[in-house]
Amino acid sequence: MELQLLLSQNSEVFKMYGPTSENKFDFMGRKHEAWRSMALKFIVPNNDKIIKLLLENMELLNAAEQNIFIEFKLHAEGFKDNQSRRERIAEYPQFPSEINNILGG
Repeated sequence: MELQLLLSQNSEVFKMYGPTSENKFDFMGRKHEAWRSMALKFIVPNNDKIIKLLLENMELLNAAEQNIFIEFKLHAEGFKDNQSRRERIAEYPQFPSEINNILGG
């Protein structure tokens, strides 16, 4: 339950402010600034909580879910690193959407 709430909150922040195809045409707004702020305020701490929750419950994950968790953890660490950089590293792993279905979510 807590895991799904954190993932849902991250998803909403991304939809509203993130680098989506809809948001990239917002020339008049300052969504890119809002995105960086909201990512630091919500997504980075939520990702840390998600990693902690899954580490504490690793025994509940099957082998495929453990691999998804590893992908998510690598993504989360890269995402966090990119938030402190002026020039982003595009080679960090993308968000693994399969994390949304982990533990039968």
